[in-house]
Amino acid sequence: MKIPATVLVILFICSMPLQGQQYFPFPSENARWNIYLLTTCDNDSPPDTFLLRYALHGDTVINDLAYGRLCLETGDLVDPEIEPVGAIREKDRKIYYIGQGFLGSDLSEEVLLYDFTARVGDTIDHTENRSFRSIVLETDSIQIDGEYRKMYTVDNGWYYHNPDLIVEGIGSIKNGLLGHISDIPTCGTHYWEHVCFSENGEVRYRNPAYSDCYAGTIRSYKSIFGKDTTQWNYLTSYNVADLLYTLIYKAYGDTLMNDTNYRWLYEDYYQWGMVSGVAGMIREDTMTGRVWVRYLEDTADYLIMDLSLDVNDTFLIRNKIDSKYDKKVKVEEIEYNQYGKNVVLGRDYGSFIEGVGTDIMIRAFEYDTYYELLCAYQDDELIYVGPRDTCNLWINTGTHDARQGNFKIYPNPASGPIMFETVEAGPWTVRISSLDGQLLYSTKIEGDNRQIDLSPFAQGIYFITVRSRDFVVTQKVVKY
Repeated sequence: MKIPATVLVILFICSMPLQGQQYFPFPSENARWNIYLLTTCDNDSPPDTFLLRYALHGDTVINDLAYGRLCLETGDLVDPEIEPVGAIREKDRKIYYIGQGFLGSDLSEEVLLYDFTARVGDTIDHTENRSFRSIVLETDSIQIDGEYRKMYTVDNGWYYHNPDLIVEGIGSIKNGLLGHISDIPTCGTHYWEHVCFSENGEVRYRNPAYSDCYAGTIRSYKSIFGKDTTQWNYLTSYNVADLLYTLIYKAYGDTLMNDTNYRWLYEDYYQWGMVSGVAGMIREDTMTGRVWVRYLEDTADYLIMDLSLDVNDTFLIRNKIDSKYDKKVKVEEIEYNQYGKNVVLGRDYGSFIEGVGTDIMIRAFEYDTYYELLCAYQDDELIYVGPRDTCNLWINTGTHDARQGNFKIYPNPASGPIMFETVEAGPWTVRISSLDGQLLYSTKIEGDNRQIDLSPFAQGIYFITVRSRDFVVTQKVVKY
């Protein structure tokens, strides 16, 4: 039987091996990595900053293996001083390093610097004792010089740039060449960031946060906003004098007013069983670390955060209702931690936290309303949890304490229906939230039907909040 020519062509094409995306090997010569370093062992002092200039200079042999010699360049850019610090080699798309780590600590054993054979879900053990590990979250491509290189998003369990981004032929474009496998001391703050990668005298990739390869202009502060959405959970006494409860603010969507860009700011009234609404607008200046909020009925912006302040500087907390309630608060101390710079205000007014937000937020607009930042999200990812270690909290501070004895939920633990008993008059709004503050269920109950079915929920711990017109209480319930 004759096979048509077109079928033969199709069979031939299908039998050919599939060609994957071009692989970019790691450089072995004529390559440079510039890394920005911020370091201090004293939280009360501004950190020192350095530009680490790594470069490959020639070859070396260690333990009968050929490496490219990695050096640090200092001084003049044209004729620098060169100090060997380690060595790099590649085998089967795996990049190995031996030499000095951060602060000159010796890495006497070879470590797996990068693994470009890893797949999504793989765990990369950089060291034999697993002191440094990465988990591949996803793979993508990045265009560099008109060509697409494979890029890995990895969870490195690190304090600063996590997740990290690893690019073929370059390495980390977040933590820098050696950041993710470097020991850091337990004191103070240590933060490093990729600035620039050059090969054969040409810049291949520069971090957009910098104007040039030598950190000539550094983006002063990290943005408090996510790419799309930002959320702040606050513990507040807003309009309820004897009760502290969680109130949520969200920022998303851009708007323009008087040639100034803002994001819409939403206050989550759903805490009270009502629809969320626009509270106003919020904007920032990352060069100064300042954040402003404007309510819809206002014609002026209110400054609620300022990272440019130093110890003993004063910050004015404005009051939109009556200026006689304005407060001047002194900066008590400056801290540096995994988030960056923290400006700690006196009189228990909380902090300005770089890349996260502020404890003040909307407190600037009312009388003595209490606000405390519980946690923050960017693009639905939890980026900050405060000292209370929760995103959702209700605290009775006055008359509601006495009413706790008039309220009971049973059975607890439960696997199905639960009942609540109270002498407080209904109707009641009942809300079920997860431990991280996510609202899972809400309903209104009237009369004698005070039953809630937990059967649809997974095993775990939940917050059950019951609220009437003048009574609210929250209890933890265990579903088994």
